[in-house]
Amino acid sequence: MITLDNYGLDNPESTAAPGNPMKYVNVGATNVCYETVEIGIRYTDDELGGRNENGLKIYHYKNGAWDELATTVDAVNNILTAQTSSLSTFAAAGSSLFDFSISPTSAANNTETRFTLTTTNTDSNDLVNVTINCTLPSEWTINTSSISDGGTVSGQTISWDSGISIASLTSIDRYFNATSTAAGNYNFTCNGTGNVTAEQIQNWDFSSGSGTDAEYWVESDTGDATTQWESTGGNPDENMYMHVEGGSGGNSGNAYCNQSFTYSGPTPPTYANISFDWYRNLYGIEYHAYMYLKLEYPNGTVATIWSNTTDTDQAWTTVSQDITSYFDNTGTYTLVLHADLYAKGGPSYSRARWDNTRIVITNSYANEENVTVSIPISASITSITTNKTTYSSNETVAINTTVANTCITNVTGNLNVSIRYLNGTILDTAASYLGMLIPYAQNNSTTTLWNTTTTPAGNYLAHAEFNYTNQTGVTVSTTNQTTFSIAGDLNVTVDAGGPYNLEDNVTVTVSGTVNDSANLGVPDATVNITIYDPDNARVNSTEIVTDANGAYQTSLLISSPVPGTYTTDVRANNSTQEGVGFDTFKIGQLSVTASPDKEIYAPAEALTISGVVSDAETGDYAHGADVTVILLNSTWVQVGTKNTTTSSDGSYTTAFIAPQDEDTYYANVSAAKGGITGTAETQFNVSTVTSMTLYPTTDKAVYLLDPFKWVYEAPYAGTGAVTEFEGGHGQNVTLDVMVLNQRGHLVSGATVTYTVANSSGVQISGTANETSRPGFYQDVFLVNETIIGANDATISVTATYGTVTMDDSIVFRVHRWRCDDCHKPYTNKHDWNDVIGSSTRSGGSVLYANLSNATLTHKTASTYYSTHEDLY
Repeated sequence: MITLDNYGLDNPESTAAPGNPMKYVNVGATNVCYETVEIGIRYTDDELGGRNENGLKIYHYKNGAWDELATTVDAVNNILTAQTSSLSTFAAAGSSLFDFSISPTSAANNTETRFTLTTTNTDSNDLVNVTINCTLPSEWTINTSSISDGGTVSGQTISWDSGISIASLTSIDRYFNATSTAAGNYNFTCNGTGNVTAEQIQNWDFSSGSGTDAEYWVESDTGDATTQWESTGGNPDENMYMHVEGGSGGNSGNAYCNQSFTYSGPTPPTYANISFDWYRNLYGIEYHAYMYLKLEYPNGTVATIWSNTTDTDQAWTTVSQDITSYFDNTGTYTLVLHADLYAKGGPSYSRARWDNTRIVITNSYANEENVTVSIPISASITSITTNKTTYSSNETVAINTTVANTCITNVTGNLNVSIRYLNGTILDTAASYLGMLIPYAQNNSTTTLWNTTTTPAGNYLAHAEFNYTNQTGVTVSTTNQTTFSIAGDLNVTVDAGGPYNLEDNVTVTVSGTVNDSANLGVPDATVNITIYDPDNARVNSTEIVTDANGAYQTSLLISSPVPGTYTTDVRANNSTQEGVGFDTFKIGQLSVTASPDKEIYAPAEALTISGVVSDAETGDYAHGADVTVILLNSTWVQVGTKNTTTSSDGSYTTAFIAPQDEDTYYANVSAAKGGITGTAETQFNVSTVTSMTLYPTTDKAVYLLDPFKWVYEAPYAGTGAVTEFEGGHGQNVTLDVMVLNQRGHLVSGATVTYTVANSSGVQISGTANETSRPGFYQDVFLVNETIIGANDATISVTATYGTVTMDDSIVFRVHRWRCDDCHKPYTNKHDWNDVIGSSTRSGGSVLYANLSNATLTHKTASTYYSTHEDLY
C-alpha cells in the first residue's frame, strides 16, 4: 500500500528544507518491495510564485537532515522527478533567494586576476539591506585597492554592506583582483544576507464581516473603497467609520471589518508589526464603544491582538505592535476590526473609527555557496620569433621559441615546431622536442633552423605547440605563432591600420605599394588581399589592381569579429613577376568599471567616480588610457565632465562636486587607448531631506531575564506561589533603525535618539549611532528588573536631519521565564512527555536532560547555584 500526504507549506519536520520551500509531501509504503523509487511532485503556477523554475529541487528528509536529490524539472507539465532508495518526507523547494557565481573560474598562477562576483535575487520580491561576503583561501592575495563599490577587506574576507538592494529577479556585480601563489582547486566561499519586507494589508480593502448589525462605511478620496462599503456620511477624516444612534431605550450593535491575506514565509517570521490609528466618540446617558483588533488563524481560531474597552472619548491615537509570535503557521489569515457599540438617550451615539491599518512582515534570508576557482599547472609559449620577417629562396629561417613555466612545480611536455600556411594547414614539421623539462618558475628557450629551399614565395606561419599534463590528469595544449615571408620578384608593402575597436562590424582599410627591383612602382599589378582571424580562419578577401604609381588601397568588412590579432595576406603579380607582403592588426575592446564612493550625496558634497580599465581579451591593465567621465541628470542633461588617464594598475579617479538639484544622476565613463575603447555607467543620488520614514527593529521580540531562573523559582514537590529571586540577569537588546527620505533613499548623517518605556514611564534613553552602512543606525542597551512586567515595553525613536524630525516606535516584551514557558498548560504538567522546551513562546529549544533530572530542577537557589555556577 502506498500512502501520500500533501502538507502544502506546513512543514511536518522540525527543520525547514533548504532554499525557498514550495511544498512538503510525505510518501510511505507498506508490503511493497523496492530498491529505488522515482518520486514525482506536481506543482501549480501559483505554488511556483516567483521562484526560478529551472532551479527547483527535491529534498529528502532522512536521519534528521535534508538531502538534495538529483532533480529533473519538467517545466511544461510542472512536474519534478527524482530517484530515492527510501521513503519519508520530501520537499519541493526553489533555490535560495541568493545565487552566487564567480567569473572567471580559472586563472593563471602568480598572475593577478580580476574576478566578477555576481549575486542574483531569484525571488519575486525585492531584497533590501543586503550584505555580501566572499572569503578567499589563504593561498590568495587580495588587491585591496581593486575592490569595487566601497567593499572592505578583513583578513581573507571581502565585504560589501552599504545598504545594497537587489530588485526582483535581477543581479548585481561586484569586482575584486586577487593572485594565487600555488596551483590547485580553491573554494571561494560566498555568503549573503538580506531582508524581504512585504505589506499584507491594504488600508481600504476591507469587507463587512459576519454578524455586523451596526452602521458602517469608509470614506476615501482615492477611490479605493471596495463595493462592500459605501462612501457616505460625509466623513472628513477619510477613515473607516462604525456607529450606532441611541434612543430612549438604547441601541446596540456590532461592526466587523475583515481582510484576508496569505502568509507563506518562515514561521515565525523575523519580524511582524501591525500599526493603525483609532478614535472613539461617545455621547448620551449610557454608552460604550469597545474596540478590538483580532486575527483569525488558518485553522479558524481567533486571537485578540489588541483591545480598548474604556468608556471615554479618545482622540486619534497611533498604535504600533509586534505580532511576530502570532505567525506560527503558514496559510490564510484574516484581520478583523471589531467595534461593540451601545448608546442610550436622545440624542446619543457611539462611534468608532479606524485608519492607516498596516501589517508589515519582514523576513531575513541568508545563503552560502562555495564557488571553485582552479589554478591549473600552467605553462605557455610566451614568445615565438624569427630572426627576420622576409627571406629569399633557399635561406635558413631561425625560429626562436620560449616556453615559460608559471607554476611552483616542474612541468614536462612535448614541443612541436612547424611551418604552416596562413590558414593553419601544416606545410612542414620543422622539429619536435620530446620530454622537455621546464623547472618551476623558469623558461626554456630553443632555436629551430628551417631552410626555405624551393618553397614558393608567400606568407607563412612559424607555429609552436607545447603539450603537457596538468594536476588533474588532463592534457593541455598551448600554442603561439608568428608570420614571415618568402619574397618574390616584386617588393610589396602592406599597412592594415588598427588597432580597431571591437564592434558588430569592423571595416579594415588596407593600403600599400607594389615595386620592382629598382624600387619603381608597378602599375596595373593584380593585388589579392586576404584577412585571417586569430584562429587562422579566412574572414574576407578581395582582388584589386595598383594605380599608375604602383599604390593600392581598399576596405574590407569583418562581421562579428572576435578579439585578437589578425593577419592581412597580400599577393601581387603582373604578367611575369610576383611578390608577397603581410601586416598584422588587433581588434579589441577595453573593459571599464565605474562606481561612486557613495550612493547618496547632499547637494554640493564632494564626490568621486573611480574604476579600472583593462584589456577585455587578456585582462591586462590599460596603463595610460584616456578616460572621460560625463555626469548626466535623469533627463540626460549634462551637468559635469572630467578627463584623466589611468595609472599603471589601470585605475582612475575623478573628483566632482555634487549638483544642487535633488535627482538621480548617471556617470557615463568612456576609455580609449590606441584606438580601442570601452564604456561603463554607474549612478548615484543627490537628495535633500523633506520628510523621513523610520524602520526600527529589535533582534528579538521577547526577552526573558535569567534564562535558568525557572529551575529554582518553581516550588519543589508541591504547590505554592512562585517566589521571585532578586538580581535577575539582564539581556542585551540590539536596536537597529533604517532611515529613508521621501524618495526612499537612505539618509546618512541623521541624529537618532530613543527612549524605552513601560507602564511606569521612561526607563532607558540613548542614541543610535550610524553604522558603516550609511543610513543604518544601531545601539545596544540592557534590560533588567526595572523594565520587567507583563505589559509590552515601547521603544520610541526620533530621527532628526536638519529641520526635519520624524518619530516611530516598536514594541517588545520583557519578563521572566515562567512555568508555562516550559510546561504545557494542560494534562500532567510534570509528565516529561508533556514538557515543551522553548526559548520564547514562539519556539526554540532547551536542554531536556536538565528538565528531566530531579537533582538539577525545582530546588532552592543556593542548590542551583552550587550545581550550575559555571553558567553564571
